[in-house]
Amino acid sequence: MNNTHLTSPQKYSIWIGTIIVIAVVSFWNNLRHQDNWKATKYNINQDSVATLDDSKHPTERLGSASIWFEKSFDDGDSQVHSIFTKTPHINEDGTALNCHVCGVVISVITYKQVAGKWEFISMQPSLAELGQWGTVPDNKPAEILRLAPDNVALLINERDGNQGQYEEWISLLAFSKNNWLNLGSIKTGEEDSHSCLKSSQLGKDNLKGKRCWSYKGKVSVKAGSNAEYPELLVTLTGTNKGKDALHVVPVNQVTTYVFNGKKYIESKTELNTTKLN
Repeated sequence: MNNTHLTSPQKYSIWIGTIIVIAVVSFWNNLRHQDNWKATKYNINQDSVATLDDSKHPTERLGSASIWFEKSFDDGDSQVHSIFTKTPHINEDGTALNCHVCGVVISVITYKQVAGKWEFISMQPSLAELGQWGTVPDNKPAEILRLAPDNVALLINERDGNQGQYEEWISLLAFSKNNWLNLGSIKTGEEDSHSCLKSSQLGKDNLKGKRCWSYKGKVSVKAGSNAEYPELLVTLTGTNKGKDALHVVPVNQVTTYVFNGKKYIESKTELNTTKLN
């Protein structure tokens, strides 16, 4: 069916319906292969299905939703299972938008084990918009970082760049009090591997060019942080560009990110005094 001439409510109803159908099938298929779940009841209250906020995408067209990935975890109280879906933006002819800054809409359906039974908790359309070129990275499995006893974050690895120079970051999706939140992103690396010289090539006759450099980071929770959204540390190691193209400098530093009430933001960067393994 061509949905080009459908009204916004019709388009969004079809989109939400598609998400639910796909999620139900995928959810049950997973249950059949995970003995430890022992689900005995599955019940979605249609009145609880969230309504898409038209203000987030007032003039844009959305395509069909599909499963991005699923994740099971302990939220400190019960077992939780969330199904993340991805929905591309589309052109008037129904084809997916394919541009550098074109991400996809991420939504999530969440179930929770209550008194030994699996119950529908929530559906959150348009939780975030992630990715580039009309797609998102494969996150199977997405790493979990426990922020607090009853608060976990999924670390979504992303990467972008061109002409050999790339930047890496992690988008943070946190689950707390039966609700998913988009907590922004933190930078975890950068590299320049285009037309550059490795260390083994330096000093050779008639060899000209620039030095390769690369640094990467590891995310952790700051020790002693007891808040619901504690400070996060990104330990960066490797090399970075130096005073000119033929020089690089070592990188061994820790960047601190703090929660400002809506998302994590960079607070400070210090030299890492911890001995490296």
